[in-house]
Amino acid sequence: MRTTREEEQRSHQVREGYSMTFVSPVDLPPGVYKDGFVFAYVNLAIRGQDTSNYENALRKGWQLVPASRCINKRVDPLGRNPFSKDWIVTTDLILMERPKHLSEEADRKFYEQCYSRIKGLRGVEVLPGTSALSRATFY
Repeated sequence: MRTTREEEQRSHQVREGYSMTFVSPVDLPPGVYKDGFVFAYVNLAIRGQDTSNYENALRKGWQLVPASRCINKRVDPLGRNPFSKDWIVTTDLILMERPKHLSEEADRKFYEQCYSRIKGLRGVEVLPGTSALSRATFY
């Protein structure tokens, strides 16, 4: 089927007017960010099977972010996810926050644990003044 020049120009105009920029569904929603906090999405389910990831995160100092802080509240019209009424949920992910100092402390403990494990390996030497995860010499 042949198209006329006018039809081709019209299709180009439509494409130019449409924004092709990708918006990630896991970007932090506007109005949610607070200074001094770290944000993360945590799995509620994997392939339809519930996980206890968010319960584990609650034990580690993470808190659920209420939907009232989101300007453009995400809607679940079919009511598939019971969390979506009260909390910010995207598909099977729920948004959580934790004070920055708690996250820094958890990261420090994690790196110390990694360092001690790497240091205990025979034939591996961690270079002085470097992170255990960034530089290890294998011989």
